[in-house]
Amino acid sequence: MQGIIQSGMRAEGGARPQQPARPAENRPAEDGVNMNPETAQQQRNVLVNGMLGQLYGDRLESAGRILRQSQENPVEGIGRIVSGLIGAAYKTVKDDGRTVPPGVLFQAGMIAAQAVGEMADRMGIIDQDRDSEVVESGFMMALAQFGRANAEQMSDQERERYGQLIDGMEEGKRMAMEGGDRQPQRGNRQASAAEGDMDRRGGMMMQGGA
Repeated sequence: MQGIIQSGMRAEGGARPQQPARPAENRPAEDGVNMNPETAQQQRNVLVNGMLGQLYGDRLESAGRILRQSQENPVEGIGRIVSGLIGAAYKTVKDDGRTVPPGVLFQAGMIAAQAVGEMADRMGIIDQDRDSEVVESGFMMALAQFGRANAEQMSDQERERYGQLIDGMEEGKRMAMEGGDRQPQRGNRQASAAEGDMDRRGGMMMQGGA
């Protein structure tokens, strides 16, 4: 299931503007959109700890119920859970008057999605031979749902960056598929349907409307 992390890291790297290194005293302050490599890991760890704390704490019972109810469509169940975790983290940051670069929240969300996928795996909701595909699709659905719910709170720059991250991850997935590394697996139709829904919702996020 590590594939989702690797895909997301590549997506974030591709979406991040390439800037020449500057001496520490000349570096601009973080703008809330672009990741600062010096602080990104710490920010991500704080977000991940918060998300996993909720997943295995207050949201554990509801997460298990959602996964059981979505056995026929685990992509949707994973998407709902992860969207809630990302949205709660984003709201906490905003309520505190702080900002979080989209790339940082994107990476934290991927780790949360992996944890939800492992939970679904232990419950027998998804098969090990296609868990990465289901989790990736669930994560992409979660991003679309998160974008729709929070579009009004986002700046134009944030919406643009989330769109770039989604595009980067989709491109990475297409390249992996075209490389012939994976054979078609059971459940592809379900994942494709979810991605179609993600594309429509992602477009709405980019436009800033629900």
